[in-house]
Amino acid sequence: MQARSVPLPFPARTVPTRRFEIDEDLLKLFRSVEINIVLLDAIKQILKYAKFLKELCMHKRKKLKGRVEMGGIVSALTKHEDVITGS
Repeated sequence: MQARSVPLPFPARTVPTRRFEIDEDLLKLFRSVEINIVLLDAIKQILKYAKFLKELCMHKRKKLKGRVEMGGIVSALTKHEDVITGS
């Protein structure tokens, strides 16, 4: 039995269409590009970034369950409330 070669149906597909020299030139070009825009405007345009930064900046406080010990300054405030309410 002899080995027989089968011709490729699309021989042009085996040749790489991109040249690496062009890719390197594009990378050099993109490295030299500078954009001068206001950061806040850029963040507003990308909603995912805006939501993420907003969540980072927000101080989420959990409600405490049970008793909380407080210092002596608070007792002065409660005495003041008693005077206002007339108790």
